[in-house]
Amino acid sequence: MCDIRYFRMARHHFISAKEALKCFSWDELFINDTAYKLQQCVEFTLKAFLECKGVTVPETHQLNKLIRMSKDNGSACIITEWLEKNAIQITEWESQTRYNFDYYLESVSYTHPEPTRPY
Repeated sequence: MCDIRYFRMARHHFISAKEALKCFSWDELFINDTAYKLQQCVEFTLKAFLECKGVTVPETHQLNKLIRMSKDNGSACIITEWLEKNAIQITEWESQTRYNFDYYLESVSYTHPEPTRPY
């Protein structure tokens, strides 16, 4: 059975991050908070798809582990090459942006190709 709460949390974090960045892109603390929310969005999305496959979702923030579990269990989640390449850095956003007061991210644009959709 698929519990939609993980999907709802992912969506909440995404919308919250988007609005914060739109209003406060000049503020270091809001940029860090936005990074945290985006990490949570990715984490909850991966967990949601795993849960829908009947996989017991682990209590972890490690995106590499969740990506590996998604691939091993045939998750329907589209995992881009960009996400795999940046998973360690994005995972760091979960703790570094909240607990390390000397950790600041810059607002930059990342360009990557759109995921290929199987049709």
